[in-house]
Amino acid sequence: MPSVIALLECREARAREELESWLEAVREAEAHAVAARQRVDHACIAREEVLRALAEEGEGATGRAENGPGTASGQSTEDDAPSGPLAGPIGAVAGVPVTGQAVPAGAGGAGGGADRDPRPPAWRAGLGQEVLSGVYRQVFAVVAAASGR
Repeated sequence: MPSVIALLECREARAREELESWLEAVREAEAHAVAARQRVDHACIAREEVLRALAEEGEGATGRAENGPGTASGQSTEDDAPSGPLAGPIGAVAGVPVTGQAVPAGAGGAGGGADRDPRPPAWRAGLGQEVLSGVYRQVFAVVAAASGR
């Protein structure tokens, strides 16, 4: 008959193995939580950047409307769009190249004829990124890449 001490030692060894298994599961869960937190942070930063860009665009449109059509400040200039890749978190989220350059009118996208990217259409089922143009398509690509789609 086995001794009580030997039985307790076996029980302790099984408990230690179970503990190590649970600790490994906790470490994996923490790693997943860190990755999920990063995705949330990136999505938040992207949303804030888009809102900031849209607010700036709205302020610029208001200023052009106040000066009237055909005035110097109402003309589209090279200063309206960033000159190079966007710096900061949006461009770095998934390594998607973001140039900030407007797509020429009629070069794919919704609508055309304006020097600036037209507003995207209202969402409805079945619409894909092909209805977007310029910066809107680039933002969509960054967000899609960040979400892993």
